[in-house]
Amino acid sequence: MPHLTMKIKNRLLWADILRILAIYLVVVLHSSLLPFNTSSDLTIAWPFIVSYAFAETCVPIFVMLSGALLLGKTETYQIFFKKRVNKVLIPWVIWTLIYMLWNYNFHHQVASTVSEWKYFFEVTFLSQLWFLPLIFSLYLITPFLRFVASKLKVVDKVYLIVIWFIWVSILPALHSSPAFPGQLTLGLLPLAIYYSGYFFTGYILSKLKFSKKMILFSLGMVIVGILFSFVEIFSAKNRALDLIYIITYFSPGTVIATIGVFSFINNLFRNSFTVKNAGLRSLIISLSRASLGIYIVHELLKEIFDIYLNKYLLSYFVALPLLETYVHALIIFIISFIFVYLLKKVPLLRQIVP
Repeated sequence: MPHLTMKIKNRLLWADILRILAIYLVVVLHSSLLPFNTSSDLTIAWPFIVSYAFAETCVPIFVMLSGALLLGKTETYQIFFKKRVNKVLIPWVIWTLIYMLWNYNFHHQVASTVSEWKYFFEVTFLSQLWFLPLIFSLYLITPFLRFVASKLKVVDKVYLIVIWFIWVSILPALHSSPAFPGQLTLGLLPLAIYYSGYFFTGYILSKLKFSKKMILFSLGMVIVGILFSFVEIFSAKNRALDLIYIITYFSPGTVIATIGVFSFINNLFRNSFTVKNAGLRSLIISLSRASLGIYIVHELLKEIFDIYLNKYLLSYFVALPLLETYVHALIIFIISFIFVYLLKKVPLLRQIVP
């Protein structure tokens, strides 16, 4: 019991809050009407644009948080990769098989030959839960990034982040090309290299302690990032595209807003756990620990919910699509958390939910 109490005391409140926020925003993106067509009247579309621009910070926040918590550690290769295999690789493989079974039975993705089954597995393994191959790829280069982080001066680190921002965000936004491609044209390896900038930036920002004015400044960055998304939309050559094709995880507005969200929460809750209410503290810790598990299961549970319960529970929000978006996401979020929480209580099943 003292060991468990010490673990709770040593938890970082800001990290737990960021995890909870990020995973809820992931569910919002995957279970909502937010990819609203930008050809609609701005007086109708602007709440969707603001919501989508903010929700797009979810994956970058996860990556920045991983960098903040991993790059400052010193571990042997054996210890580091043993943790990553248990936490990510094993659940990734098992849930790939579960999603294959689901897709085979409910989406009629039929495979008959060995080569077709192999292709079926590869597509599910690398696409269905695409964040897992991404984060595992980042884990593979973490030892190198740790070395870089320990050797470079602050000015060198800032220089790297600025160059990264120009190369992966500014230049592709001005003109996507083979030299500086947009995110949607990237494969896994270059995508991992692109995300390493977020990974590294999270580590740098976690080491900075902001004044109260700078905390407010980081909140201003969130607003500026969201406003910048409007600029990206109105400067898009094809205004009929959905937001998902204009505002991406590397859009300048998304990068700015993500850094703002990360810095704001990191510095606002910088001290160790200060939540005095034991019940609330336990809930925050449980939600944070379940975040990756929620990511893995929420799409499957969303499909089941949409088939059997959606029309009954959300029928009152039809006239309020944006509110329906957040209520829908909240219901999926809660169902997913309860499911993961219960799985973690079963000895034989807890291994499949990180």
